[in-house]
Amino acid sequence: MFKGRGGRPSIHRITGNSPDDFSRVTLRTGIGCCAHNPIVPYQADLAFMDTAGNIHSLNAVIEYGDFRPVALSRDISIWLREHLSYTYLNLANAAVNPDEGMILFSIAVDGASGNNYTLMMDYRFNPVRWAAWPSFASGCVATVLDSGRPIIMAGGTDGFVRKYFQSTRTI
Repeated sequence: MFKGRGGRPSIHRITGNSPDDFSRVTLRTGIGCCAHNPIVPYQADLAFMDTAGNIHSLNAVIEYGDFRPVALSRDISIWLREHLSYTYLNLANAAVNPDEGMILFSIAVDGASGNNYTLMMDYRFNPVRWAAWPSFASGCVATVLDSGRPIIMAGGTDGFVRKYFQSTRTI
């Protein structure tokens, strides 16, 4: 469970097997998530965007805390700091394509009041590699099952839904 807005940001784990023995265990304080949509599973980990716009690995945060040099986005941190529209960070989205080994982040940049930019994180490499996909700008992205296979679909600001990494891109 991530707490990012209002109060002190923190990350918690819910333990227990029934409502009678549920409890909340604090894993880290001082770091939280900007919203629920930019949290995605990848490999044996979770990637998430914090309230400052940095993208982290949950395993690294548990191990090192909010230590910026181990953030997944450390290589693009200056670009994020200069371009993110922090007022609209709560609109950020993320979706994973496990077949391609990448995560797409849909974010608002350069003063936009909605998501207008797509960042791609390729996690097949260590450290991860980043690419800007401005021509694939979308309002939202999501991982969905298409014929039993996970794919990424994106909602554009033009009213169309697109299938990414497919030969037919619009539906």
